[in-house]
Amino acid sequence: MKTKQNVMKKLMLFTAAIAFCLAIVAKPVDVKAALAAPSGFQQSDYTSSSFEVEWQDNGADHYGLVYSADKVNWSKEVPAYNNYKYFGSLNAGTTYYVKIRSYSSDATNSYGNWSSILEVVTCPKYVTDVKWTGAGEQSVTASWTAPAGANVYKICISSDGYNEVFKGYAPSPSVTFSGLPKNSKIYIHVYAGRKTTTNKVALSSTDDYCYCYTAPTTPKTARVGNTSMNNSNPKKNILTYTWTPTSTYYNTDGYEIEVYQLKTNGKTKRIKKGSSNSFYRNYADVKSSSLFKYATRYRVRAYVTLDNGQKAYSAWSSYKNYVPQAKVKKLKAYSKTTGKLTWNKVTGAKNYTVYYKTSSKSSAKWKKLTTVKGTSATVKLNYYGRSYYYVKANKVKFGKKKLNSEAAKKAAYWSYYYF
Repeated sequence: MKTKQNVMKKLMLFTAAIAFCLAIVAKPVDVKAALAAPSGFQQSDYTSSSFEVEWQDNGADHYGLVYSADKVNWSKEVPAYNNYKYFGSLNAGTTYYVKIRSYSSDATNSYGNWSSILEVVTCPKYVTDVKWTGAGEQSVTASWTAPAGANVYKICISSDGYNEVFKGYAPSPSVTFSGLPKNSKIYIHVYAGRKTTTNKVALSSTDDYCYCYTAPTTPKTARVGNTSMNNSNPKKNILTYTWTPTSTYYNTDGYEIEVYQLKTNGKTKRIKKGSSNSFYRNYADVKSSSLFKYATRYRVRAYVTLDNGQKAYSAWSSYKNYVPQAKVKKLKAYSKTTGKLTWNKVTGAKNYTVYYKTSSKSSAKWKKLTTVKGTSATVKLNYYGRSYYYVKANKVKFGKKKLNSEAAKKAAYWSYYYF
């Protein structure tokens, strides 16, 4: 009986203990919930060695922030007592990741949860070597070396190097502008940038620029003439090929010429390719033993030298055919008033016509002396003065065409004062 009473007593004590514990647990506790991460978390500023972030103040005692370059290795947490934080001594043109949490001294858990990760960037060093590297008749290209970390470039243009007009962003270190007026000049300004995956861009505050010209427009072929056929001061085997510039001094450094021999079967053979390294020198003295033996065809193009040393060319001009007058070689006097004139053979010529005058004045008229099939003829002499001659090659065969030589520009002359 006594044992039964003891068991009942213990049971009652155990039940009371449980009730007491339950009462304690059920009693409400006045504890403030942990603060959430602040909203409006964003990058607010940058340099090539720093970035700054800001957020909306949510009433926390302060905030803790960490950053990383790889989302794995995070910096030591640093406090912020305002709604912004500056981080310095960083690498230029680099992407970093930042997260933030709130702190409350009266919260059960003093720190709130971390925010989502914010991607931020520092800007690259500025570009230092923008160069003019390409040109077309209505286009220009500029290129440069990418600074470390740059993955986008702000492009502006100007007409004077100062008043810039924004033209967009380039993803690589080169940009081309097309549709420009012919013979034009523009300045191209480049700012280096680092872009985030959310398309936020950090730009260098300093730009570099170059000025560019469009390539020259096509020159027009003009005449061909002998520089001299004067037997007292001969220039052997030289013809002067000329053209008319259609571009400006600024976007033309020189010209390139190609001269081709015209064969009787209609085919051509290049006998000369050369350059005239001056805008003002719109002619080329070409020396070749073929120039007075064969009809020739030539064409010209202009060029401008780019910043990288390469040349930007105009289109080639149209071809111009030229049949040379026969080159007078020798005059042998037979008497005071007659002599024998000889000249070289022009391949494909049907015959030759000899012209004569006694004055060097341009107003003096040429007189036709004779037409022969060979390369010599009996001619008149001006015993009391100088005699001037030129020989025209007639109906020179070129494929299906037959061409006559050009009119005389220079002529051979002889003087006979006694016999």
